[in-house]
Amino acid sequence: MDVQTELQKIRHQYGTSEKANYEIQKLFDSAIKEAIDKTIQQQVEWIVNTALFKLSEEFRRWNQQWSNFDNGKSLIKPKNNEQFIADLSERYVAYFKPK
Repeated sequence: MDVQTELQKIRHQYGTSEKANYEIQKLFDSAIKEAIDKTIQQQVEWIVNTALFKLSEEFRRWNQQWSNFDNGKSLIKPKNNEQFIADLSERYVAYFKPK
């Protein structure tokens, strides 16, 4: 949203009346809400990505330790590690996604 353009439209339509001031206040409120929502979304994405990276690294470390322990004959090891991590990623993104 281009606040300056919207502000000019309001001033052109309503001049300096009370209605103009009311519309400008609504414009600023919506611009602030939009900026806050965008910032929160970016922070949530960063947190989720960081958590997923740490989780995938921990899983790889556990998987390697387990493989060393049972000589790679694990019955509980997922067949496809990348698919396991992708499925886990989808669950975390869905959980942290703003509603």
